[in-house]
Amino acid sequence: MIVYSPLAQGVLTNKYAGMAKPEGSRATTKFGHFLEAEKALTPENVASAERFAAWAQAHGGGTPAQLALAWVLKHDTVSSAIIGASRVEQLEEAVVEGREALEVGVRHERSPRAACARGVVRSAYERSTRR
Repeated sequence: MIVYSPLAQGVLTNKYAGMAKPEGSRATTKFGHFLEAEKALTPENVASAERFAAWAQAHGGGTPAQLALAWVLKHDTVSSAIIGASRVEQLEEAVVEGREALEVGVRHERSPRAACARGVVRSAYERSTRR
């Protein structure tokens, strides 16, 4: 299985915290309408991403993007994930530094405190695979 948009159009990176639309983000380009059409940039999703980012920071092991990708890629049925990186730095974060997050993410998976984060990531994953 190939997973499309496992970062929910960038929402799971938490760059849209507080419904902000940072300069240079997809939301400020001609592709911004995808965020709304895909129902990715909603107050509910942004709030979930903010909770997930707080969990990721408290538990360490990587950025929200790294942990979300690690969770998706650890599934045996997933062969790859289409992340839509628009800058080399995003790709490096996801691929190079994400290896460590995968190891940490798997260790934290059994933690009761990880339930909130698993729910956020699982929800984004399920939405991204309904195509």
